[in-house]
Amino acid sequence: MKPEQISHTAAFIAIKFYGLTRTEPFRGWFEEDVIRFYEKIVHELPRPLNGYYHSLKKSWVRKFFIVSEGLLLPGDLMHIILRKYLVGRWVDECLNDDFEQLLVLGAGFDHQAARQAARGIPSLEIDMPKMAAFKRNFLLQQYAGQPHPAIRQHDFSREHGGLIQSLRETLDNRRNTVVIAEGFFDYLRNEQTEDILRELGFWFKGRTTLISTHFALDELPIIRRAVFKTGVALVGEKIMSDLDKPGYLKLLRRVGFTKQDIMSPGDMEQELLYPAGVNYPAMKGFYLISAEA
Repeated sequence: MKPEQISHTAAFIAIKFYGLTRTEPFRGWFEEDVIRFYEKIVHELPRPLNGYYHSLKKSWVRKFFIVSEGLLLPGDLMHIILRKYLVGRWVDECLNDDFEQLLVLGAGFDHQAARQAARGIPSLEIDMPKMAAFKRNFLLQQYAGQPHPAIRQHDFSREHGGLIQSLRETLDNRRNTVVIAEGFFDYLRNEQTEDILRELGFWFKGRTTLISTHFALDELPIIRRAVFKTGVALVGEKIMSDLDKPGYLKLLRRVGFTKQDIMSPGDMEQELLYPAGVNYPAMKGFYLISAEA
């Protein structure tokens, strides 16, 4: 994660979501305003990334990318659509169960904070400087006159600590809080992840639920693992975490977060993909985990 540039991994997540939700069954999983949000994001990406806005309208282009990604890294596309759907479902369940505010770490181009802010839920995104500036301008231009989440910048690649001031300006530490870390901790050293979670656990006094993704790369075949890391490296970013699933759960316990729920690739296939008639797999090693402090 570099402070002076747009995250290309975040951009390609938005692009792939945009492409997948142009057709069923995936379009039916999301509200139209969510789908429209990503259409606007992809349209406003800097060149040449915004070229996907027009090219992915063509069915043959979408089919080409689905087939090629399936050969290179089976399940990669499915993990994107699954995480967006399941994170949204878990957030809604929390907000219907006495949780009152939302914090999104390393939000990228995600829609959750904007969606909840529009509903009157206090919401805060903390992201790298360039990403925070892009998101702030995007919301001001595309959603003028609507409530927006607070967006604060923080250089996670250099700064240690210092999150509390950004939290204090927007969120009430006595309220029950949902924290989203979607595809975030993978790009931090394990010590940084521990520091951030300890800092959050210390400051928030109400219930705190963490919803995070975790990539257990050890569960991928060696060649697929190399493809995944190479793809990230080609866009100037790097996977830093080397934790397997038990190691990540142990880290959470060490900083005071107790596992509440976990969804494995098999769970996602059984609950969502197979009933929808989708013949593509969920990505091996990809987990969605909720934990409470």
